[in-house]
Amino acid sequence: MLKELTALSIFSINLPNGFIFENSFLPLILQTNADLNFDFIWMEPNGFISTDAIDKVSSLDPNMSDLNSVQVADSDGCVSTGETNILVRSAVDAECT
Repeated sequence: MLKELTALSIFSINLPNGFIFENSFLPLILQTNADLNFDFIWMEPNGFISTDAIDKVSSLDPNMSDLNSVQVADSDGCVSTGETNILVRSAVDAECT
């Protein structure tokens, strides 16, 4: 049985309104409150998996709106998971605001 790490939080440095527009010139950047030296597995709605400590998602489209999750493990085998919902709005929405 794996030991549990302390509570894991996921946050984004460029989602101030809770959403991002498709084809944004900036990638969506997700990171956690975990030590950057831990092992990471980011799972995105489109099936992409990243093992980077900070997940950078570019080429955004509304089909990517869904749950992003991460699993973090330290060198002792302690594991923690976290999830966050991401909303990618269409470019049409940007023209209407």
